[in-house]
Amino acid sequence: SSSSSSSSSSSISSSSSSSSSSSSSSSSRSSSSSSSSSSHSSSSSSSSSSSSSSTIWSPWFKTMIFAQSSPMISAQNTLTLSLIANGPMANAVPALNEICIKGMQGLDLGLTEAESTVGLVPTGTGSSAEGLFCVGEGKFKAFWNSTSEELCFQLCPSSLIVQDGLYTIALVINNPSTPRSAPFVSISARAAGGIVLLHWYPLTVPSMIPTSTFQSSGFADPFFTVAAGFSVLTMAQSSALTSSMNTLSVTLESSLDVFLSSKVLESASS
Repeated sequence: SSSSSSSSSSSISSSSSSSSSSSSSSSSRSSSSSSSSSSHSSSSSSSSSSSSSSTIWSPWFKTMIFAQSSPMISAQNTLTLSLIANGPMANAVPALNEICIKGMQGLDLGLTEAESTVGLVPTGTGSSAEGLFCVGEGKFKAFWNSTSEELCFQLCPSSLIVQDGLYTIALVINNPSTPRSAPFVSISARAAGGIVLLHWYPLTVPSMIPTSTFQSSGFADPFFTVAAGFSVLTMAQSSALTSSMNTLSVTLESSLDVFLSSKVLESASS
């Protein structure tokens, strides 16, 4: 949006349709100022009230949620990225080309040292977007940059992300063998040639917008891992006398919250 309130001929505002009279200049300045005040909104803003066709889209998404399926150490874990674009980003100038995520230090993708491509899996939620992304000519792929520890999704040449469409991207990782807290994760959007459209914006994780106890406890936040089992596991009796009544007591203390119908402790041995 226009950053100048002193000139009716701003390069972004649609001043070409304004007359040179003082009343038109005043109207153009008012429209530019109004547009500037909403430039940080994630929705589109009109550059001038005199032209409804001059629309500028903020280069980010309405929705950016990153979640995981399992917090168990050493378990397979599905990471899911959900995005809703606030504008037709593939048709913008410059056009969206690549989405990257960082904050995944120590990520185990099961890759050898020479490998860098990660297979994407269907999610069954929204428009499963694994087919929108390529590494070279290979579809259903993402690129893992082991040096910068960034996971990047590059749009295939024919891919299109449309306004208000829910797109979900998923991949399977191996959780680390030790418990860890959830790291800070962020997202960037870039155009061809590395032009930055969105610079490392914080991703939303489920504990910020919980819809269940599992989410509010942080277990759905990516890379948060816990050890499943019992931290206290004892058994005792009240009497050692023959032919007497005896009470057996088992004391258990879980290492994590266990929810109704949960199977997270099914492998714990007694």
